[in-house]
Amino acid sequence: MRRVIERTKPKEMIFKTLVQDYFLENPKVDKAMVEIKEDKLTRSGAQNKLYFMWIDDYIKQELGYSKKETHKALVEELLGYDVTTGFNEKEITSLKETKDMKVAEFARYLEEVDRLCAGLGIKLPYPDYYWLAMGIKAP
Repeated sequence: MRRVIERTKPKEMIFKTLVQDYFLENPKVDKAMVEIKEDKLTRSGAQNKLYFMWIDDYIKQELGYSKKETHKALVEELLGYDVTTGFNEKEITSLKETKDMKVAEFARYLEEVDRLCAGLGIKLPYPDYYWLAMGIKAP
């Protein structure tokens, strides 16, 4: 069982979330382990929805690319390439990926996509879930 705890909640609520719901109310369990890790969630559903809406409905038409080509072009322009060393000291370059970006990293990437598009004359909309995707409280 996994539980998410938040610093903004009262301490007794955090303790209850960690212990009572599972351990104290489950008579079959005599011993339990609690592990606390920093939440390092990868990009959110709202971020995916926003990004691919921008690509599908706006950017790809302006650039004349497919969805996949548009994504690759944005990544190349904004993130670039990783360079590693392979066998015989040969350099291997590969396009960076967005799939494992954390929520805050992907929010910054979305800001860069928006800025790049504005420079190209592509006006991107900010739907109601834009603020959620960007991790900002709606105005």
